[in-house]
Amino acid sequence: MVSLRHVLAQRQFWPLFGTQFFGAFNDNAFKQALILLLTFQTATYSELPVGLLTNLCAGLFILPFFLFSGIAGQWADRFEKAQLTQQVKVLEICLMSLAFLGFYLQSLPLLLITLFGMGSQSALFGPIKYAWLPERLAPNALMPANALVETATSLAILLGSLFGGVLVTVFDADVAVLGGSLIFLAVVGWAFSRNMPIGVAIEPKQRTDYHLVRNTKACLGALRRNAFRWQLSLGISWFWLFGALWLTQLPEFTALYLGGDAGVATALLVLFSVGIGIGSLACHSLVKVLPPGRVVMVGGLMMAALSLLIPNQHYVGELLNLRQWMETSGVWRHIFQLTAVGFGAGLYIVPLYVLIQTDAAKHERAQVIAGINVLNALFMVSSALIAMVVLGVLGLSLYSLMAGLGVLTLLTTLLWRFKQAPQ
Repeated sequence: MVSLRHVLAQRQFWPLFGTQFFGAFNDNAFKQALILLLTFQTATYSELPVGLLTNLCAGLFILPFFLFSGIAGQWADRFEKAQLTQQVKVLEICLMSLAFLGFYLQSLPLLLITLFGMGSQSALFGPIKYAWLPERLAPNALMPANALVETATSLAILLGSLFGGVLVTVFDADVAVLGGSLIFLAVVGWAFSRNMPIGVAIEPKQRTDYHLVRNTKACLGALRRNAFRWQLSLGISWFWLFGALWLTQLPEFTALYLGGDAGVATALLVLFSVGIGIGSLACHSLVKVLPPGRVVMVGGLMMAALSLLIPNQHYVGELLNLRQWMETSGVWRHIFQLTAVGFGAGLYIVPLYVLIQTDAAKHERAQVIAGINVLNALFMVSSALIAMVVLGVLGLSLYSLMAGLGVLTLLTTLLWRFKQAPQ
């Protein structure tokens, strides 16, 4: 297996790496800026309740993954991937220009249309990036390449969200700064895509089925035809369910059980994301001594165990800021735990993507990735519904929700162990 340095030294890797990083960064900067504006300047944009607006935003961004992933997979197999990526990035520039207009006019409909559009272009790009890697890189370079892509993605999500907050809070949502920054980021991503080496289309004669339900069923069918592939797909989607639950509940968990304010929650979010990045990079070394399936199992067991060991006693008293919280006893345990949960998640996800890339046939690889994106979206929506039922309908505690997540992660890891171990 080649080293991380070897992959980074390959000039053809950097264009995809930069395109992916700035795309994820821009997505999250825009989403975070919009959510903060709708939360703290609601009257400027709408008379609807804040909770309804924020959930509407989440739904509009994820809906395109259900609607367009099937088409995206077919396009990625039918058309040349570098040129298709460039067209997707041009769409992002247009959408960020529309966002600029929406912020200037303080038009909620325009901003929601932009959010739906950003979800759509992300859905279109998803099958391209994971199908492009095995076409351009040697099989022994896929593990470090995917590790670098996953690390970049987790950091881009984190940094993009923080940057969106800075645009709203530090720059007071100045339209020129906010809109100009988003357009600039889109242009940078497009510039990286322009340097992607041109290849050949895998299935240029394949017809695209624009029937949304039918082609979504078709890409899910590509997963179900192979039992091992289906297990890998479920494992990948479980990662997204696990991460969505942790990231969504982390602010409330920090307040209820750790006694920290929003600043503490943000710091823990950073640690969680950094942990995923470190774990992703560590896969490169660990697979030299363990098969990929065993690395997945190690990551899953870490995710499960550390979720079960979270505090279960409610904090009583005034919430502490970051400086005060850092002076309390037991704080380093919490810091280690949150970082280690992310580390385990990083170990868990990278080998799964490598295994799916090598398992899928070249002519249907993009459609397999598209099917996984549909499944990911379904699992993330399910995570929100599960939280609503457990916390709202059943009235159980947040600890019960997170501990239950740990138990389910343990069971799924052990269930998939034997089917992954031979790999």
